[in-house]
Amino acid sequence: MRKLAFDLPLDGVAAPDDARVVPPRAAADPAVLGRLGDALVRRRRVRFRYRTMETDADAEREVHPYGLSFLGGHWYLVAYDPDRHGLRNFRVSRVRDLEVNAKGGAPDYDIPTTFS
Repeated sequence: MRKLAFDLPLDGVAAPDDARVVPPRAAADPAVLGRLGDALVRRRRVRFRYRTMETDADAEREVHPYGLSFLGGHWYLVAYDPDRHGLRNFRVSRVRDLEVNAKGGAPDYDIPTTFS
């Protein structure tokens, strides 16, 4: 509160009774980022457990990685989800138990030319 009220008198801001400490944001695991980058280059399917924000529960996902982006201090995987028939964004720090498809030498999918 004091940081936001820097121009108020010293005693002008009191901490509310229900104040709480917010834990720091989880950082993306560098090993997971490296494996996702490799899967992108080789166009390999990936499977992982994902901690959803809405329900705070784990969900199993299998997707086609299209890209990685860094936005607002977080890494995101942009991927096509065949089960949901569309593009989805996954915060990399919520990805667990990542598996990259290792079967066969050919790419698992093509990234559409319309993707940007």
